[in-house]
Amino acid sequence: MLRRLATAAVLCLSCACASAGKRRAYEDYPVSYPEMLRMLGKDPPQLATFERAGPFATTTSANVALTLDDGEVVTADLVAPQGGIEAPVAILVHGNQSQKEAHRYQAQRLASYGVYALAVQVPSRRQWIENGELIERLTRALRANPALVHPYADTTRIVLIGHSFGGSAVTVAASRGAPVAGLVLLDPAVYSAEVMRAMRKVKQPVMLLGADFEVFHSRKRRLFYRHIAGEMAEISVVGATHDDAQQPSMYALNAFGLDPFTSHEHQELFSAAIAASVLSLTGTGKLDFAWKAFADAIEHGDLKDPRRRAAR
Repeated sequence: MLRRLATAAVLCLSCACASAGKRRAYEDYPVSYPEMLRMLGKDPPQLATFERAGPFATTTSANVALTLDDGEVVTADLVAPQGGIEAPVAILVHGNQSQKEAHRYQAQRLASYGVYALAVQVPSRRQWIENGELIERLTRALRANPALVHPYADTTRIVLIGHSFGGSAVTVAASRGAPVAGLVLLDPAVYSAEVMRAMRKVKQPVMLLGADFEVFHSRKRRLFYRHIAGEMAEISVVGATHDDAQQPSMYALNAFGLDPFTSHEHQELFSAAIAASVLSLTGTGKLDFAWKAFADAIEHGDLKDPRRRAAR
């Protein structure tokens, strides 16, 4: 039955046909992931929809120990939708000299839309190729044993999300054959030439959500669009810095929640765009739904420099 509902959800997301009358309130959403997708697909998608929490209450479990097949332990914060729903998984990987808590609210936003969100802690300096290999092993462990996350986690639909050098790490993971539906890169930076070689092996669709190039240039970011082999899309948040792709930023985590170099508005746009991208990748395996949701934000001047191409 769930598979049939999921199929219906995919079709509705693909069509995204408008419905007559008033937009439904969140409290009217059915409490299953496929039916939520189907409800979202009844109206033309808008990014503003995802700037607020979704219909699911969430539970956060900090410092969960995930034991891989070789005995290595990965520590993660797990934010799960309540209700024991069958739903996909997102793995968030922080960047250089950062930590998993910098993606706490993004994980909460994803979980409120019915996604099991894991913000993982990896070594935060110099080990980004090794971190990619670790993430690849983690995805395989989750695929083999979904109960590592939750008994109802659908690990046939995993999305990797990486910020800065974390974007390099998830690219390496995908290039090594990690069983994932796609990637979301948050103002990614290229760690080494090995990452550039890895890009050409990434066959899954990839969404790149970047800072404003007039504000910040992450290291060799443009190479991801140039070299990723799969379907690729890129867009920038107007006025955003590199650290706006965190929520909260590392600076805020170390300064009593204050950060004069980021803005709540920009961070909310990143969180909304992440949610739209993950639902698109897990709902249809494509970027169409998210790309349609970005159109209104482009028109209103919140997003800019959109570009997209088919897989090579």
